[in-house]
Amino acid sequence: MKGKSSNMMKLPTKLGDEPLFDAVFELRFVPAVPAASSVLTGLFFQSLAEKGIVPEIEHLPARELPLAFRNQDPTWKYQPITRLKYADFLINVGDFSIGVGCQMPYAGWSAFRIEILSALKTALGTKLITEIERYSVKYADLIDKIPLDRQLSSINLEINVGGHELSRNIFSLRAEIPQGDMLHIIQIASNVTLLVPYNRTGLLIDVDTIIQWKTSDFQGFLEEAPERLDRIHLENKKMFFKCLREETLRGLEPVYD
Repeated sequence: MKGKSSNMMKLPTKLGDEPLFDAVFELRFVPAVPAASSVLTGLFFQSLAEKGIVPEIEHLPARELPLAFRNQDPTWKYQPITRLKYADFLINVGDFSIGVGCQMPYAGWSAFRIEILSALKTALGTKLITEIERYSVKYADLIDKIPLDRQLSSINLEINVGGHELSRNIFSLRAEIPQGDMLHIIQIASNVTLLVPYNRTGLLIDVDTIIQWKTSDFQGFLEEAPERLDRIHLENKKMFFKCLREETLRGLEPVYD
């Protein structure tokens, strides 16, 4: 893909050798009340129950921390407190954020998009949120069929430190790439091991695409949400494929329409 304009890039519709292991949408907001997560969790449970779905509720580590500490510490402020798991999806609920994730295998963007829109409608239809701060889409992939000495050369990246090329060494990189109103945070690391449930080791490519969008016009946001979601998903997808060299992409068995 190197050297091609993102507007000219032909993107695969799917990969035969799928490296994806995590996909999450997140909305950050200003809550109207403290500990908004407890009420939001109940509302999400009710919304799913009305569809005939009874989710499993999981309490997450952030729940054990004092509320005042969580609210003041940027590391914990947006962490989910509870998680609702059902079918192919999960909903993360925090006091300042909600997230919709996919359980693997990935159900595809069309199904994921439906769940995101449903969760947004539920959350923004309450009086528990006063303002939206930002929204994001994050995809994480692990390419596990490339030996360590070829992992750096498999991506569009060159690293040289003190005259020493890191082609045969373990490395980790985090980069922030602005693109108009978006910010792509890309993390790439070699020789990463996923133990549960995958037991795989390989090259990690994590792309988090963020749009800062402060608004209290929830109806307007919901009307624009389908188009906004498609746009941020597409740009995230483009960024991932631009990270790969042509031979690496071929190894993932791309399928095109």
